[in-house]
Amino acid sequence: MRSGGPVDPRSRSRGVAGTPMHTPMRLFARVRRALRRRHGAEDGFTIVEVLAAMMVLTVGIMGLAQLGTGMVVSTLRTRQRENAIAESNRQLETLRASGFARLVLDSTGSPASYTADDGATYTTAILKGATGCGTACVPYSQSVTTNGFTYTVKTVIVGIDDPADGTGVSDADHNTTDYKRVFLELSSTGNSGPAVTYKVQTDIHNLTTDPVETVQWIHVIVQLVNPDGTQATTTDPDTGATVSVATPDNGFTVALDGAAGVIDGDVADGVYNNYDLPVGSYPCTITNNTTTASYHPLGNPTANADSATCTVTVNTITTVTSQWVGADCSAVAGQAGDLFVHVTSSATGAVINNATVTLTPAAPYAPPATTTGDYVWNAPSIATGPYSLSVAASGYITQSTNTCVYNGFDAQVNVVLDPVPVVPQATVNVVIKNTGSATANIEVKVGTTYVQTKSLNHNALGTYTFSVNAGTYDVTVYCVTTTENLKKTWSGKVFSANVTYWLPGPDGTKSQGIGC
Repeated sequence: MRSGGPVDPRSRSRGVAGTPMHTPMRLFARVRRALRRRHGAEDGFTIVEVLAAMMVLTVGIMGLAQLGTGMVVSTLRTRQRENAIAESNRQLETLRASGFARLVLDSTGSPASYTADDGATYTTAILKGATGCGTACVPYSQSVTTNGFTYTVKTVIVGIDDPADGTGVSDADHNTTDYKRVFLELSSTGNSGPAVTYKVQTDIHNLTTDPVETVQWIHVIVQLVNPDGTQATTTDPDTGATVSVATPDNGFTVALDGAAGVIDGDVADGVYNNYDLPVGSYPCTITNNTTTASYHPLGNPTANADSATCTVTVNTITTVTSQWVGADCSAVAGQAGDLFVHVTSSATGAVINNATVTLTPAAPYAPPATTTGDYVWNAPSIATGPYSLSVAASGYITQSTNTCVYNGFDAQVNVVLDPVPVVPQATVNVVIKNTGSATANIEVKVGTTYVQTKSLNHNALGTYTFSVNAGTYDVTVYCVTTTENLKKTWSGKVFSANVTYWLPGPDGTKSQGIGC
């Protein structure tokens, strides 16, 4: 126990077993008070106080510097890894597209063995071509620079004998390389920041000799575009260069509705690949999610999914591009844009002039009549926001669609109208003679849909000609005054398409007398 006067409890704290503990600030305060007692109560700071303050400030600045350095290193590591993933995808796509036969290594520098991450070691299975085989094979090691980062890319290719058709001498087709396994390793070299290594492997099948099934390739690209369909771009904060806007990883899902059920997959680096589909056509649906909820398919601002048909053919890379707009489709006061509607025929591909284009909500003015198939709202521009379009033309089925007018952009909508289908019809002729004593209104009906009335003089003939859909009808004749007075019925007459019929006779030489 320390003797003396009372101790201010605020000047120190107790540690383990009662040992006094002095924080740096409390110690600094005690020194300052001691110096004031010695030198009086002069204003200002002593040299010791200044040195202590400088020491505390230096420690804080060093901590901030270390934090900033850590953030820079983390950002560089992330960017290098993202670029490595994108480059590995490009490398694998190039290998798949180059053909099964080219997938052998240039013997120059190739390893004698390779151990994969799962512990499997390959020696004789490593596929090697001639030394210096150039474009006829794949280099084991190469340097690649992408987006300012340089990587050493090492490739190992091994042959796999699929047990599905037997192995070795028992192989049913005597082909001991049913498919090839590719190992890819990217290591950052010569870049500022931490070293990054990324590894990936994939199997590439022989499209003609795979013992299990023919393997094809579907390649779905999700592209972010401006409202006018041009590639969306941004400015690289490091270089100032104009670059394409990257598609958010896992921001979209591709669903292929196949024979084995719906196959879902996330879009990574703007691309979805499926290598395992048999030949056929598959409905593809590209859907956004919560991270890309503000995006919509180009030309359809109210939708959150885009549909296409993914057709798989033998030994073919089928590419499907889905374009999405990230701009907000909202009606904003004071903002306006232009709208162009182009109308064509699905039957001929020719433009359709003088169609009727109706907007909901209504545009401030109607578009001019056109001889080019284009209906334009740009003088003046119309308010921004979503619109529903109804397009009608004589002889065509009315088509409805949605669009959005964006501030400062030209919205282009292409509408294709289908012709009204022509139904093959029968021609029915009914010859009536007025046998009454005066002029009469005589009506003929084919079924209840087709009706004609003629005023016939005494003893006059009248021919009633109808074009009717093929089918079975009752043909009736009426005298019409204030009411219909039934005079004659041919029941259950069968009329076939593209055939001409005469009633009552087969060739029009006979007539049916009606006296009213």
